[in-house]
Amino acid sequence: MDSLWPKNSFYDAVVVGAGIAGLYMLYKLREVGLSCQVVEAGADLGGTWYWNRYPGARCDTYSMEYSYSFCSKLEQEWEWSERYPNQSEILKYLNHVADRFELRSNIRFNTRLLAANFSEKKDQWNLDLDTGNQLICRFLLMATGCLSIPNTLDIPGSSTFKGPIYHTSRWPKNEVCLSNQTVGVIGNGSSGVQIIPELAKQAKKLIIFQRTAQYAVPSGNCSLDSKEVELIKSDYSGFRDRNRQQSSAQLSGTKTSQRSALSVSPDDRKRLYEGN
Repeated sequence: MDSLWPKNSFYDAVVVGAGIAGLYMLYKLREVGLSCQVVEAGADLGGTWYWNRYPGARCDTYSMEYSYSFCSKLEQEWEWSERYPNQSEILKYLNHVADRFELRSNIRFNTRLLAANFSEKKDQWNLDLDTGNQLICRFLLMATGCLSIPNTLDIPGSSTFKGPIYHTSRWPKNEVCLSNQTVGVIGNGSSGVQIIPELAKQAKKLIIFQRTAQYAVPSGNCSLDSKEVELIKSDYSGFRDRNRQQSSAQLSGTKTSQRSALSVSPDDRKRLYEGN
């Protein structure tokens, strides 16, 4: 049992997960005067950007938008280097936010929630942690994300494979050297699209096991233009409002169609795809 905590600790709210959503919820809960605690299974904050540290990991949303909007001073002081920031830069940003608003004091790392039982009689949650402690709270907020559980390998014979097996969402912190190695990549979703070009730079032979072809376009990533950043920061709130209004994706320069792709003929659909 963790001796730093009493056996039963009561909080107004407990948040599970110290990623982007968890940090924001912690900030808002403290802002309204609630006692709160965040429990995080990882050794540090960042959520998906803590776990997904594989080569090539990068955000596909414009950095000037992929940021918190709750503090205008934070918006003005932080400087992104690229249009689509990589994993390390996003993690640096989130650590800056945590330190700037002194959030770490309410986060317990290396702590996993095992069970949550609600008592209707007492109108409270009873939480069992893997440290042996129990927390009691009025509000339980899950900030675990929609993809927090890895889809691990389930292929006959994989258990007897003698070589190393890595997963993009559990990539080692230490450098992985694959020079002069024959490497196989299973899966070509977003993580696969990002890691494959990086592994190709060092692997002796790279084999991609692909079930369904992935649709991808050039990212057009580049260093941010200082004049563009200055223009956005001069009206950051308006920039965000326009993004919310112009697109259901709420991203700048992104126009979404209200028509189904299946409402046109295959030839027209192909022409539209190839033209964009």
